[in-house]
Amino acid sequence: MNGQLGSRMSDGTIYAGLSRVFEGKAIYVLPEDLPGSSEGANYAKVNETIDDINGEKAHGYNDWQLPPIKDAIVVVKNMNKGDLSGTFTGVSGAGETIALFNYYWTQDTQEQYGKAHVVTFNEDHEIDSSPMESKFIASRAIRYGEPPVS
Repeated sequence: MNGQLGSRMSDGTIYAGLSRVFEGKAIYVLPEDLPGSSEGANYAKVNETIDDINGEKAHGYNDWQLPPIKDAIVVVKNMNKGDLSGTFTGVSGAGETIALFNYYWTQDTQEQYGKAHVVTFNEDHEIDSSPMESKFIASRAIRYGEPPVS
């Protein structure tokens, strides 16, 4: 296996970096946004989709999840590395892609407001996190594993 950031693993997942939440664990992502992401999906629908891909054992695993904010930022910072490049499609609305500013769901919620946090980034890769409830938000599932061997 190739241990470089953005490397596609033999199981088809892509190595996106080291976790900032779980020490010593690597973040692996699906090679594409979750189904329906290009149209945007609300938080409940995204979690249903993750349940579905776990039931299907996507790429041989059933532990896919939305990333916590800190690890979503790792993935976004590495989004142009290797095989990750070009796979973040963002969200389309009214027939056009909202490409200048993209939103991705995280697993973190602000329950008192009934909102989940999203990680946002623009063409300059400025990253922010804020609570939202919109449906026009894309999603990318991650899983944790041992770091790849270089």
